[in-house]
Formats: sequence, C-alpha cells, structure tokens
Amino acid sequence: MSNDRYGLLMDTSNIKMFIALCKNKEILVSKNLLFPRKQDELLVPEIKSLLLENEVNVKDLSFIGVGIGPGSFTGVRIAMAVAKTIAFALNLELFAIDSLMGYSNFNAPSIVIFNARSGRSYFACFDGLKSLMNSRIVSNEFALKFIEDHPNYVLRGDLRHLGLDVDTDVDAKSFLNYVSNQERVIDIKGLKPIYLKDL
Repeated sequence: MSNDRYGLLMDTSNIKMFIALCKNKEILVSKNLLFPRKQDELLVPEIKSLLLENEVNVKDLSFIGVGIGPGSFTGVRIAMAVAKTIAFALNLELFAIDSLMGYSNFNAPSIVIFNARSGRSYFACFDGLKSLMNSRIVSNEFALKFIEDHPNYVLRGDLRHLGLDVDTDVDAKSFLNYVSNQERVIDIKGLKPIYLKDL
C-alpha cells in the first residue's frame, strides 16, 4: 500500500474557481478558472476531471483544504459544501483557511485585496504564517494608503477597483503551506464560512 498522501484544495470565494491536487507536500496540478455564476455547476465536474487526468481515485485522498471566505454567500458556500460532503463521506481530514491567505505570496509580506463593492475592499496582510492584519473590510481609501505606506509588500488579489493593474490567481503552493499549518476541523458539519456580513 502506498504511503503517499494525496490532497485536494479548493476555493470559490471569489469569481475565480480554484482547485488543485497535491501529493505529500508538492502541488501536482492546479487550476484557476473564471466561471462567474457557474461555479456551483462546474466545481464537481472539474474535480472529477482533475482526479481522472492524474489517475487518482477520490478514495485515494487523505485530506481536503478549503477556503472559507470572506466572500459572497453563494460563492463561499459552493466549495465548502463540496469539501464538507467529501470529507464527511470518506472520513478525510478537512482543513479550513482564510481564502485571502491562498492568494498571498507565502515567501514575502503580502497585501491581499478584493473588491467588496460600495467603495470598500476585502483586505488582509500576511508574512508567511504570521497574519499582520486579519481579513476585514476597509474603505478603498484605507487600502490605498496602506499600500502607499508599505511599498515593499507584494500586492495580490484583484485590485483593479483601486485603479491598480493587479489581478492574480490563488497561489497553490501558498494555499498548501497554510493548509499544512492549520488544525484539522473536528466538527465538519459545524464548520461555518466567513461572509461579508461577518466582517
């Protein structure tokens, strides 16, 4: 019997859908797909395709890492529902991370921002495993001033609403690094997402 640990990573908190397959501590393949308003229809088929293409059976999985937001109600719940269902049905380890972590550059201080509408931004700041500023909603003016005050920080996420030409994908390796340092979710059914209203 193989000692390899396969893991599935996923996030649908923003308009991009992210899935990845990892083996032990290495990313085998990752996809960032732009399917606004169709993630609920396409996530499961994309997962099946990813596993099939890499000759991995869902029963070969040891764990799942899922982004829990912040994001819209519909977006966040899609990946969470799928991850919780698979983990519960197959008794897999489930790890939950702040979705903005997955977009950060794990090896450098990072500012991660997404459009929260109405002149606001989802905002977080990380340096490796250290959260310099937890996920929150801030005014766009605050976000721009923070960026100006930290010129050496890497900008990640989607900052086009701030007039900045930055639109990045989830960094699969960062996502896996954060998942690897999280505690396993004990109460899978009770795991709650982070919605806009919670920030």
